[in-house]
Amino acid sequence: MNTEKTYFLKELLPQKFKSFSGNRGWSILFGREPGLFRVFIYDSCLSSLDKAWELIQENRADPGDSVLCIRQIRGRGRMGREWLSAQGNIMAAWLIPYPKSRPCNNLLPLIMGLTLRRAMLSIGLSLLIKWPNDLIHNNTKVGGILIEEKNNKLVAGIGLNLVCCPEPDRMRESFVIEPGHLGDYFAASNPLELWARLVYLAHFWYDEILCNFSLIDFIREINSNLWMMGENVNIESEGQLIEGILAGVGDNGEILVKNSRGISRLTSGNIIK
Repeated sequence: MNTEKTYFLKELLPQKFKSFSGNRGWSILFGREPGLFRVFIYDSCLSSLDKAWELIQENRADPGDSVLCIRQIRGRGRMGREWLSAQGNIMAAWLIPYPKSRPCNNLLPLIMGLTLRRAMLSIGLSLLIKWPNDLIHNNTKVGGILIEEKNNKLVAGIGLNLVCCPEPDRMRESFVIEPGHLGDYFAASNPLELWARLVYLAHFWYDEILCNFSLIDFIREINSNLWMMGENVNIESEGQLIEGILAGVGDNGEILVKNSRGISRLTSGNIIK
């Protein structure tokens, strides 16, 4: 039987909130105290994203709240692909508010990537961002992000390999980068403990990036932490293969590839090295 448990963030991280009172620590974009963010935990579900949308439809969840599935049966990734993850990893969905500036919506996967990179850095781990929505450590893929939008609501699906990763023979034939995991860093952490810490840290960085970063600052930081930046790459985009040097990310989240014909600006595609 699938059970649902719900915790406030301040219950999971009492030391972080014991000195908070009133509106101290009030989150600008999320509109409430982070300690009141809820984490809905399920023993098993088709996907954390599906559960998040169910909670939204039932008016039971607000921005800042999240879903954590212990066992995920049918996770999904970019372009409708299956997201493979094993028990012990983080399989979560986080309800997030819209940026105040609508043009930022095109940058949301990268905004979330930088948000999680900053949160992870706060607990001692440095990650790179693979355009458009993956997290890289030691040249392996350790996480992925999928932003979904319905009826003016936003949910970020977040997967992190804490203890294990899919076997290469279970990956799609065209996968680019070997899967990896963060077991050397988080083997002693359970997914709920780490997820609570990440949500606590990530909401601050989401606020900070969207409220205090200029577009120039944001693009500069993304490019300084972009996987394969300045290296020769091949990118599959709309049935074409674009070769050149990865020159960074543009103002609308597109990838820039420089070659003898100039700079190509690609809004979709896959880096295949």
